[in-house]
Amino acid sequence: MTATEAANEPWQFDRCVKDLDVEEAVDLYLHRRLAFWLVIKPIEKLGLTFVTPMQLTLLSITIGVLAGYVSGLGAERGPMMCVYGAALLLVNVILDCSDGMLARLRGGGTRLGMLVDGMGDGIVGVAYWAGISRTIAADRHEVWVWPALVAILFSIGAHTSLYDGIKTKFVAATTPKPEGDRRPENPGTAQQSQTEKKIEAWIERLYTIYAGYGSTVGKIDRSRDVAAPDVDRARAALRPAMRSMTWIGLGTSLFTMYVSAAFMPIWPLAPLYVGGIGLAGIGNVVMLVALRQWKRGEASLTGSTLS
Repeated sequence: MTATEAANEPWQFDRCVKDLDVEEAVDLYLHRRLAFWLVIKPIEKLGLTFVTPMQLTLLSITIGVLAGYVSGLGAERGPMMCVYGAALLLVNVILDCSDGMLARLRGGGTRLGMLVDGMGDGIVGVAYWAGISRTIAADRHEVWVWPALVAILFSIGAHTSLYDGIKTKFVAATTPKPEGDRRPENPGTAQQSQTEKKIEAWIERLYTIYAGYGSTVGKIDRSRDVAAPDVDRARAALRPAMRSMTWIGLGTSLFTMYVSAAFMPIWPLAPLYVGGIGLAGIGNVVMLVALRQWKRGEASLTGSTLS
């Protein structure tokens, strides 16, 4: 189906989600459904052809950073500011889901869009957790609070960047190769200006640092292709690890953040304890299990020994 044909088809939810093996449950059943009905369908019904995925991406990043700023005001104005910040983060997540959905419905996105989206996720995550951390630290002055908050942030970073790395390799291994082993051209590349190409190269360097963090922690080689006789065998071998990683991706982390922050007026340390137990504790265990599953799956496909 061409981009024009895709744009003229009625927009349905199942056409704008990712491969179900890589979708996080909280995104599939909550965030993406909210995005579909609150953002995607109005764009279709109102004929807002001028709205682009990149505009949604930039708007989501702006609102996400604002969510962090508002949450940080809780140190002076009380924990209700964190509730307002949590509401803004939910809006950020909905918009963050909608940009990729809109791109898929219109026939595909661009490399630049993917990079800006990925970097934006990292920026929003750090900004929001910094705001929440400021408010929590103002409530509790114990020496252990800041190290615990930083440890949670680094755990989330490891989970989300590793999820991205494993997802990228999973999609590559389970996507049928084009005839002649030719890679499909990235939509929009030919129309890019020199300025856009320079921006893309600069963002890609930053994104590589972020994406490489989780891969370094998990010892995942992003440059190594997973060879497989057929995509069905690859999917069967790698699915257990991919499904495990979907429980600790960005959507799950942000969901945990904004839900726990909503309880701060009655439990000011909710994000600290929920994040510490759920994200840094259980999340790290899930990450280790997923890494073991991934390396076992890779070994079965490449014939190498499991390290």
